[in-house]
Amino acid sequence: MTPPFSTNDALIRVILSWGNLISNPANSLADLDLVIAGPVNAESISIYGDGILNFENKDLHSAQRALPYAKLVTDSAQGFGPEVVDFYGIGGTQLGFSETYAPGAAANAYEIWVDRPNSSPNQDSAFTFLYDTNAFIVVYQNDGASGGNKQVLFDARTTVPYAYGFYNNDQWNDVPDTATLWHIIDLSQSAGGVVFNGFPGENSTTDVATAGSKYGYDAQFFEKTKSIPCGHTAARGASPAYCPSTLDYPQSKKK
Repeated sequence: MTPPFSTNDALIRVILSWGNLISNPANSLADLDLVIAGPVNAESISIYGDGILNFENKDLHSAQRALPYAKLVTDSAQGFGPEVVDFYGIGGTQLGFSETYAPGAAANAYEIWVDRPNSSPNQDSAFTFLYDTNAFIVVYQNDGASGGNKQVLFDARTTVPYAYGFYNNDQWNDVPDTATLWHIIDLSQSAGGVVFNGFPGENSTTDVATAGSKYGYDAQFFEKTKSIPCGHTAARGASPAYCPSTLDYPQSKKK
C-alpha cells in the first residue's frame, strides 16, 4: 500500500521492496536499486550525458535535467526498502514524455530496471544475485479522482498473466543466475492513456519494436561500470540516442 497521492504529487508511482535471500532466509538483502531509462531532450543530454535516472542523479528533477518527468524520491540502501520513483504529468492525467521524439516512437517510453548494486562500498552485496532475491514491485496509477491512485496489477493489462514477486519459478521470473539487471516494466503513451508493458525485452537489441534486453550482465564481482542494454536507440526513434548506456558506480553512494 502507499498513502493516497494527488496528480500534483505524481501520476504513476513505482515501489521496489525486498526481503531475505531465497537461498538463505536468515540473511537479509542489503540493497537493490531502480534504474530508469527514459525519453529525454537535447538539453538533458547536454547537461547530464544520458537519460538514465538512478541513485547517482536522484535530485535532478526539472525541465532541464535528466528525465524531467521522473524522480527517485526514496532510495533505501538497507533493510527491506522501499525504493520509490514517481512519474509526473504535463497537465491532467497525461504523463510527461519527450517532445523531441515522435509521439509514436518506440523509444518515447520509460524503461524500469532493477539493478543489483555493483559498487565497492556495498561489500555486503558482493555475493548477491538477482535470481536469489525475494523482491517485488508495486505500480500505482493516479486517475485524477479523489484518492484515485490504484494499483496496476501484473495481469492482462501489462500482458503478464500473473506474477507474485520476482522469483517463483514461472516463465516470467526464471532469472538467469548471472543476470545483474532485470527489465521489469515499461511505461508508454497511446491515445487511450498510459500503456504498461510488463517484462519486456526478451533479450533482443536488434528488433526495432523491442525495448532493449530483458536482462543485463556484468562480471561476477564488483566492476566500476555496468552496461544497461536499454532501447533508446536511433533505430527505435530516439533522438538523441544514448542506449546501450553505461552505469558508473561512485566510490560511495550518495546519501
